[in-house]
Amino acid sequence: MRIDMKRWNILLLALLIGLPVFAQQENTSLATQNTIKSFFLLRLNLTSDPVDLQNFLAERSFKQEFEHFSARYGSRIKRLNEGSKPISWAISSALNGDLDASLKNIDQAVSAQTVSKDKELLSNLFLLKSHLLSLKKDYKGALKAINYSMAAAQQINWSLQIARLHLQRGRLLSLDGQFEQAETELIRIALPAFTKMKYEEGVANCYREIADMYSRNELFSPANWFYLQALSTSRKINYAAGAIGSLNELAQLKFEVDEFAPAAKDWLEAEKIAIFSKDLPELLRLKYNLYQLYLKWGKTAAAEKYALEFEQLKDILLNPVL
Repeated sequence: MRIDMKRWNILLLALLIGLPVFAQQENTSLATQNTIKSFFLLRLNLTSDPVDLQNFLAERSFKQEFEHFSARYGSRIKRLNEGSKPISWAISSALNGDLDASLKNIDQAVSAQTVSKDKELLSNLFLLKSHLLSLKKDYKGALKAINYSMAAAQQINWSLQIARLHLQRGRLLSLDGQFEQAETELIRIALPAFTKMKYEEGVANCYREIADMYSRNELFSPANWFYLQALSTSRKINYAAGAIGSLNELAQLKFEVDEFAPAAKDWLEAEKIAIFSKDLPELLRLKYNLYQLYLKWGKTAAAEKYALEFEQLKDILLNPVL
């Protein structure tokens, strides 16, 4: 997606000083509807924006993984005697949304002798496979792929990759409902590994994943504590994505118990960080959350404002020419 910087700067300034930057619409106010309906839903045949939004963000995340992989290993892949074509096909299939074809090509690639000898490349291919299987909610299959990725990384003593894989394994165990195993993986292995390396971004991500694990298990007090640790660490190193994610989850916990003012404070802070960091997809999530909050709070004017802004941002994200 290409962003017109002049347009973005005008939008940024207007948002910060509170101008009504999004055009009013003549149709019925979205703030008076139970759900927001739009092309954003029809595109994927989904029935509610929260589900649609989560799918959009998940798709964006895994596509970024493939784009980063392609950028980092593109020239290396071209030099392979065998395995080059299936890797290229796996990347293009994933970016086009064909997960099954991508998985099939990854399996073909990792069986190639030249690929199996390159442990760094091999580890990352299995990690990509894990991301794809996780997106399909095949958590056991994703865990198996992580084990293969871990074995390759351990053969070359790749410490940072090993720590990241423990974090991913903990996340998958949590998603699969194996909370005790996830707790061990995250607190006893991943967190000390990142701390020992003094890799603060990894520490922040680990704190947040621990918090997510406790939240999934409905242990909200420890979840809240670990979200606060993630937020503190993210602020210390100016890690925008970590701060936005932590503030979003803290606000969600407050919103669910009708603590509207504290939730608004967290979401508004996250919104400001998203604007300054130009993170439009996260800003989209926050616009929707603030719409829901003000609607439930009975603040109709504010709910209407955020509903309109949410619709405008959806159009920007879905139309590549904007």
